[in-house]
Amino acid sequence: MASKTFEVSETFLTFQGEGKSIGKRAVFLRLRRCNLQCRWHGGSICDASYTWDKTNPAYDQFITYTSDELLSKVDSYKNVDLVVITGGEPLLWRNPLEELVSKLPHLVEIETNGTLSAGRLLDMQNVSFNVSPKLTSAGNEGFRTIVPKVLKEFSEAVDSRYKGYGRVLFKFVVTRDHWQQDLQEIEALEKTYSLAPIYIMPEGITSEEVVQGLRTLALPVLEKGWRLTTRLHIHIWGNERGR
Repeated sequence: MASKTFEVSETFLTFQGEGKSIGKRAVFLRLRRCNLQCRWHGGSICDASYTWDKTNPAYDQFITYTSDELLSKVDSYKNVDLVVITGGEPLLWRNPLEELVSKLPHLVEIETNGTLSAGRLLDMQNVSFNVSPKLTSAGNEGFRTIVPKVLKEFSEAVDSRYKGYGRVLFKFVVTRDHWQQDLQEIEALEKTYSLAPIYIMPEGITSEEVVQGLRTLALPVLEKGWRLTTRLHIHIWGNERGR
């Protein structure tokens, strides 16, 4: 979007619940709108569907911020050195994001579905990316979930420009009912686009579902040489919004 403002569904202080920074205190900025519509065949819908689903009563509950206003909002949270920008799909707001991130003294993690180019954000040294391509089981029929040019852009940022120093990781949500098919798809994507490192995260919006998924996936993930991540916030607060 060309606008210099953001539509923000919510901001909150929590722990990063997934991936390489799990357990770290972080300010979350959840931006509105998404170019995909995940409704997992295992029975779950996107846990932030209110950012894009117009039938959700919370869809119209957002605040419009300029970059400077959002910077002040981040500064209101004290003694935090990590900002996680999520959605929705944050890279729909790439133009104002470049301005915001260039002013943030924090480490920044951008959570993206890997269908949109990161542009100049890839060159900003305080930014890393949690890229989460959507598999067939995410139920995005009619949407383009795999964009080869973009996946190559991210994978090359790991392999050549930053030599695997953690600037990009690839995180896949694996469903309860289709986990074997999901792992086969991930293997194919890994081989085709040289994706690394790969994190596997079980689908689940309750602690019990997440633990069951971890137990199912643990040995296959070990054998494939990937990394396994839980959803810490789900274990602590369940699927409570703003956590």
